[in-house]
Amino acid sequence: MLLQSNTTIESLLLKTSVYDRLKGNIEERASRCPTNPFAIVLVNGASNFTEHVGYTARGALAVGSIPTHRNLHWLRENVLLAKNKGVQWRILAIDGSNNPANIGNIIRSAKALEIDAVLLSERCCDPWLRRAVRVSMGHCFNIPIIQCTSLKTDLLHLQEKDLVVCYSAVVTKNAALVGTGANKATPFVSKWCVVVGAEHEGVSKEILALTNKVKIPMSKGVDSLSITAATSILLAHFRQTNDANGGGNTMAVGGGGSGSKGGGRTELLWCCLGLALGVVVGQRIAKR
Repeated sequence: MLLQSNTTIESLLLKTSVYDRLKGNIEERASRCPTNPFAIVLVNGASNFTEHVGYTARGALAVGSIPTHRNLHWLRENVLLAKNKGVQWRILAIDGSNNPANIGNIIRSAKALEIDAVLLSERCCDPWLRRAVRVSMGHCFNIPIIQCTSLKTDLLHLQEKDLVVCYSAVVTKNAALVGTGANKATPFVSKWCVVVGAEHEGVSKEILALTNKVKIPMSKGVDSLSITAATSILLAHFRQTNDANGGGNTMAVGGGGSGSKGGGRTELLWCCLGLALGVVVGQRIAKR
């Protein structure tokens, strides 16, 4: 995934057998990104690769630069407004999740469900941690990720300037059920953004105050879902609504929490490239 992306690569550390398998990908990358030369270090296949890096690896590692200077302005100008002339937007926002495995899992789901970009609140953990990158299956390199200075400010900007509609997934009784025509919880609109919150807290009160309330229908006795399950269900639903009407919706989702209403830096990361799946696993090596 790293080789297929436009992320800057510093160097590759590969077993010779892995290099032989990735040679075509490396040559394609060099041809596509001629201004980003990188070193390739080969390790004899008889060597214990884990001894070289300090943890279990699968024969391929890379050092790359984390994308920097990304903010809402960059996102609007380079991604959102460029898509269908700014008519149809699918955005996911994560509010306050500090679990790198959850972050990676959600990013993977977002890519699978054709989300245009992922916004992270100031309270989220770093999406470039090695575990987050690994669990994302390397898809973090192929979807724009923005770490917001203020998620509230960015959502307000999207709502007021770009007419993005927001929903918040909650478990309260007065929330409209997702997917039920009678409640009309998710009417067709052209732009949408889903905000998911940490499992133990849900979406923060200041973000909830900006959004409409919706909830996922569940059987009696089950009051919530994990953030990863809830996010996948909600993204799939809004994407389906989007595809059926040729447009989309903006919503904020709490991963099992409370509800509400309303309508950089250059850092190095280690990346493991999975042999069978072509997975890239990243680990930050710069001091935090």
